[in-house]
Amino acid sequence: MENVLFPLTKLPLHVFEPRYRLMIRRCLEGSRKFGVLYGSGSDVSTVGTIATIEHHVSLPDGRCLVSTRGGQRFKVLSMSELDGYNVARVEYFRDTDHDLITNFSKSDLLTGAEGSMDITVSTPVPNTSSADPSFPSPSPISSIATLLSITPDRSDSTSPSAKRRRIISSPKKVLLTEEDKKHARESYNLLTTMSTVIKEKTSKSKAYAQLEENLGKVPDDDPVAFSFWLAALLPIPVKAKRELLESDSCLKRLQAEKSELSICRMCIVQ
Repeated sequence: MENVLFPLTKLPLHVFEPRYRLMIRRCLEGSRKFGVLYGSGSDVSTVGTIATIEHHVSLPDGRCLVSTRGGQRFKVLSMSELDGYNVARVEYFRDTDHDLITNFSKSDLLTGAEGSMDITVSTPVPNTSSADPSFPSPSPISSIATLLSITPDRSDSTSPSAKRRRIISSPKKVLLTEEDKKHARESYNLLTTMSTVIKEKTSKSKAYAQLEENLGKVPDDDPVAFSFWLAALLPIPVKAKRELLESDSCLKRLQAEKSELSICRMCIVQ
């Protein structure tokens, strides 16, 4: 079972271990959020994704089925144990090129008319669109999936760096360099190329409907969302998926995915 959860993608789970049943109950009473890390034995990732519970069904014997959707990524700063399950202090992060790519429209990139843009540096809002309530193929939680209760790190809220983050959180005009525009344009070009390939390979088969059911529609207008969508889709080893999740550059993630897609795109649709 390859439980690498990416932002904006769905993860249905079958929760049966008592410790995780307790954690899920507490999540439902609170924020409805918990963290998902990949782990195998002593090899536990330090980068994970917030999962938000969108639907849940409690079974008579105490087990439950939950449908979750990935939100923000985080880095584990410290980890401990509470009532048998892991509790972690985490720091959220996102791509270093997130604002450059998401705030510059595709039409502007195609025309090359814009030389500046207004950006707002803020905490990304997870997608909370409705998940499939039928819980297709729930994954049982095993030793290679680590669920944990998370606490955002606020220890540096009065530090100079934190103050700087608050200062730049208001909209401001940013002058784009030629390198910036090249970076954003390449991200959109990769989005267009790969989303077109996937649609052409799947649109006339049952696979397209299955893709939409499991992952949602192809986000063909947003390079960041598409990079996570494709990372979840690609039939690649867990190590490669972990590297995609940990990447802090949308463009580099798309470039890596293009290489993987060139190798295995014929395997995606039979």
